[in-house]
Amino acid sequence: MIPVLSNLMLCALLVPAGAAPPTSAEARRGSDDSAQVERLEAWPELADGAAAKREIARLRKAQTEEMGKDAAAQIRLEGAAYAPLLLDALGKERDADSRARITAALDSITVAAHTRLLALEWAHANEHVQAYALERVASFPDAGLVERARALYVALLARAEDPKAKDKPDEEQLDRAAITALSTGALEGLPRCLALAERDWKRSGERLRTAAAGAKGPAADVLLEAALTGASSDNARVATLLILGVAGTNECVSVVRQFLDSEANSVRVATINALRGIVDSAPPLENISVFMAIEEVKRWKERT
Repeated sequence: MIPVLSNLMLCALLVPAGAAPPTSAEARRGSDDSAQVERLEAWPELADGAAAKREIARLRKAQTEEMGKDAAAQIRLEGAAYAPLLLDALGKERDADSRARITAALDSITVAAHTRLLALEWAHANEHVQAYALERVASFPDAGLVERARALYVALLARAEDPKAKDKPDEEQLDRAAITALSTGALEGLPRCLALAERDWKRSGERLRTAAAGAKGPAADVLLEAALTGASSDNARVATLLILGVAGTNECVSVVRQFLDSEANSVRVATINALRGIVDSAPPLENISVFMAIEEVKRWKERT
């Protein structure tokens, strides 16, 4: 695990002295899909508040599996209007199974249009509501939240570093905030996301790939190129290439292709997949044999 201090130091090392921090526009250039989403400013109104509360109660208690499924189905029928009640219930619920049902119901009714509303819950007093809101927003990269996500992550990082601070964030909280920050284009979250990719890609890879798409652009290219060429181990190099496959643009192909000649097969495979993502927007190849890797290396050398 890379300590928090290393993340701060890496941020400083990767940004040239005297350079202004990248703007959200710079960080997001080349990845404008989120700009096409209409972000709502208020949750829809419930048709029947009393009936909604009864369904929430059934979902929470769910004495049988069928009861839980039926309540969840009724919630899906009305949709996002249920979100405020579900978030409130999530903050009060102590039973883990019940929280899982509430979270699943929230997932079924919230979409990209709701990111600004969910971001309001980042300041919620309950850790489960905070965590859900951060993770759900990161699922739908929203450049409009870049300043808010940056401020939250930087504040958490500072609190973790402060020896006098009380109620310090734990590693999972910091990882979650870093992923959300990166998804908005706030590159302050990148060093920690690279560290997370290195130590736990199997569990966190999907979330990191989604977040990296939100940071795609020339500003991310600069930082990722520096991380790639300055990596101190093959594992760190592989982690950077995994992120580059989503966040990198054609401008960094010449740097990436150099690692087709790596002596480490893991690095060669990661380089092939990074080039697939950058050049062709293609998903990574799984279970590449040694022979296939040799052929892919030849092909990419010819193409790039």
